[in-house]
Amino acid sequence: MIKYIDLSKSKEHKLPFFDEEQAKQNSSVGKGWSYSFVYHFTELKNVFIALKNITYQSKDDFSRKAIETGLPFVKTPWESRRILEQLNALKNFGLITKDYLIEYNFFQENNYTNELTESDLNVFKKIYLEYFRFKEIHSWLLNPVQEDHSSFVNEVTEENLQKNSKPIFPFMIEERFNDAFIFSLENSTDVFRIPKKESDLMRFWDVYVKWGQELRLLEKFNLKNLDYELANNLKSFACVYYINPEKPNLNLLSFIKSEYQGNNIHIPKLILKIALRYRYRINDIKQMIIEQALADSDTFSLQRTSEIFIRDTEINFVPQYRNSYISHLQLQ
Repeated sequence: MIKYIDLSKSKEHKLPFFDEEQAKQNSSVGKGWSYSFVYHFTELKNVFIALKNITYQSKDDFSRKAIETGLPFVKTPWESRRILEQLNALKNFGLITKDYLIEYNFFQENNYTNELTESDLNVFKKIYLEYFRFKEIHSWLLNPVQEDHSSFVNEVTEENLQKNSKPIFPFMIEERFNDAFIFSLENSTDVFRIPKKESDLMRFWDVYVKWGQELRLLEKFNLKNLDYELANNLKSFACVYYINPEKPNLNLLSFIKSEYQGNNIHIPKLILKIALRYRYRINDIKQMIIEQALADSDTFSLQRTSEIFIRDTEINFVPQYRNSYISHLQLQ
């Protein structure tokens, strides 16, 4: 049964964020243009490598020469503005100086590559956890209501995110990007908005999620086909949370008895309940359910199904056992 969440009577609040003047004060390089719309780690890495091989003279000169050297791209061919975006990101993230100089060799290769090493991923993870624009969004997951945004952001740590953050549910009200968020799947829950004029922040939310997924720090999934929808035709309803890296540590039978009254348990809904409460990895929850059910076969029976009966976005919440999808647990 679908639960429609009615937000028509919700109170609206503005999410905390730095304007450009405040951003300059928080930036380690004291500059504007603090949003960096960089979606692919390998592209940023290869522009860094290009700087090692091409003496920087001007933006246009560097862009032209980098393209002539066969600078690899992921989807969109290079042009000067896209390369300038990467250079700005390298400065924002502290990988090069204001003058486009390399003071530390963050990426070891001297030739272009489409590979990412463990060392590379550690570089990007450090940026994700320490760059103030990323930390700003991290802070929303800890508490979207902040008296002193700057102080709150400065206190964001990886440990705090792992232990104390909570799921956030983005959706669209007016824009083609996510511009609204809730923190509870209940009617009339407070809605937190990104102001309409802050389209850069809306776009940067997408960068935030993409980096978090690539670094395996965030889970994101669409709530379509998981029996939650927004009333009033609001779109793009999803769930995002910072992963609790611990292995699932709960007694499955006890959890089910506390949450359900019947004996036929729909596994995708069960996984969603566990994920929203504990923020474990979805794959770890699926594995835990199968392992505990097999270990207590006198209590649990696995109910198989065919892929054709599984709804679109639900399939990531259906575990497999012996090449079969398991859609339900039957309590004996």
